[in-house]
Amino acid sequence: MASRKKILIVGASSLVGNDLFQNLKKNYDIIGTYHTSQNQYINRKNFYKINLKSKEPFKNFKNNIFYTVIWCINYNKKRGNFESAFDTNVLGLIKLMNFLNLKELKKLIFFSTGSIYQPSNVKITENSKINLDDDHKLTKYFGEKICEVYRKYFKFKLIILRPFTIYGKNQKDKLIFNLIKKIKSNKRIYIDGNSGITLSCISVDDVTKIVRYIILNLNQNSRIFNLSSPYSYSLFDFCKIISERFNKTVKLVTNTNKVKNYVSDSNNLMKKFKFINFENYIKRNIWIWKY
Repeated sequence: MASRKKILIVGASSLVGNDLFQNLKKNYDIIGTYHTSQNQYINRKNFYKINLKSKEPFKNFKNNIFYTVIWCINYNKKRGNFESAFDTNVLGLIKLMNFLNLKELKKLIFFSTGSIYQPSNVKITENSKINLDDDHKLTKYFGEKICEVYRKYFKFKLIILRPFTIYGKNQKDKLIFNLIKKIKSNKRIYIDGNSGITLSCISVDDVTKIVRYIILNLNQNSRIFNLSSPYSYSLFDFCKIISERFNKTVKLVTNTNKVKNYVSDSNNLMKKFKFINFENYIKRNIWIWKY
């Protein structure tokens, strides 16, 4: 019987990483890393706590040859701490690349961010203008370039994903989580303009489906894809859908500020899939009641 291929997920405690770990382990030997104080991962098989600031955070895996590596660390510290963002998104990534047996690595999937683009009133493509105005965006973009340099010399396949708003079960922060908490608690929600910014979004279930496809099928040397469903919603739309789910009245406070949006254009990869929209997702999932 042939041995199963090994996949390393760096950031397996993140929303995306955790969903990938649970779903891919059915077909692959998965090793996941996390860097969190939460105790829920201590006894999970093949789940290892690492400190990216240490000299050799990946030394426990030195005897492994990985078929695919997925970098999906979710740096969720408050903006404005460039040193911490740099330690995670740049130096941590370099430590990973120097540790890996890159001659044997077949594919690297790197989760960047869709927020690196300049917000716009037209749909955003992979060639749209970049806007690196905070430490998170800047260091994610650095990470992309680091991956491209290593790919050039070691010839593995590189897929860079720039996800827009991701939501789903086990989410513990970010936009949708915060909106649900505020609406359930009857707190005011402040939005620019009449309806707020409009955002493309995608469920974590659909993200996992796309990554599984990439592992099996995409073999280009280097590609960048915006990661989003074809559905987009204004903040007003999100609030309306959530409030109806909980039978709550939204307390919206608007202003006259001008709004530019983060709406992704569809690409050839995204056109291969059917996606669930936000309305149907929260209707059929009980995860939101935990908030």
